[in-house]
Amino acid sequence: MARDTVHAVTIGWRTARWRHGVVIGPVLLGVCGAVASIGILREALPLPYALHGGLMLLAWAVLFPLGVIVARYVKVTGDQDFPRVVENLFWFNWHRALQYAGAAVALAAAIAIVAATGLRAHSAHAWLGRATLLLLLVQVLMPQLRGSKGGPTDVTPRGDHYDMTRRRRIFEAAHKLIGVVALLAAAATIATGLDIAAAPAPLPVATGALIAGLLAVAAWLELSGHHVDNYIALWGTDPSHPGNRRRLRRPADAGVRDA
Repeated sequence: MARDTVHAVTIGWRTARWRHGVVIGPVLLGVCGAVASIGILREALPLPYALHGGLMLLAWAVLFPLGVIVARYVKVTGDQDFPRVVENLFWFNWHRALQYAGAAVALAAAIAIVAATGLRAHSAHAWLGRATLLLLLVQVLMPQLRGSKGGPTDVTPRGDHYDMTRRRRIFEAAHKLIGVVALLAAAATIATGLDIAAAPAPLPVATGALIAGLLAVAAWLELSGHHVDNYIALWGTDPSHPGNRRRLRRPADAGVRDA
């Protein structure tokens, strides 16, 4: 590691304070949208059904996607002197907060509908919803399997993440795959739920526009080069790091060279 590398791990939550507003703003808009959705659904459905729909929209169309976008594209902030300054935990704190908040909101939505109907529903929407919640449960429990961290700022330099052990590589691949499948399942669940509820036209249109907007933002961030590999964001580009050495041994992977 370069001698002048600085680890920002101790100031992760305070780094780039104005950027917190970039995350908080969409969350607040999402909360307002969920309240409006509940009001629209309440015109045609009993309150538990309306709460279920509005809260699930907040979780799966706002909180979870924002958490994914932050994790993939904000590992390095604009005012960070990267790669001299590494291990900026801005993204990690927000990713964790948004994902746990989404899980809590989705759980509340599930409780609302189960309390009203039990588990008697057998529609495609109901089964898709159960499958999506099962994937969510796996994601919530999965961090327990990610192994140790290691690296220069850990208690011990050796660790699953720093050394990129087989366990860590499997965890990262599974975590990303299950997350993508869960979001796709959630999109199908939302579509079937809006259809069953015979929701007034503004709600499906607004939901579709929201999802399209999130996809457009993600595409722009990807194409404009905002994605930085997690390992490089944590420890920099020095090829002496075990994970970087592994990449350099693979000619097809130019991640370290590009950085």
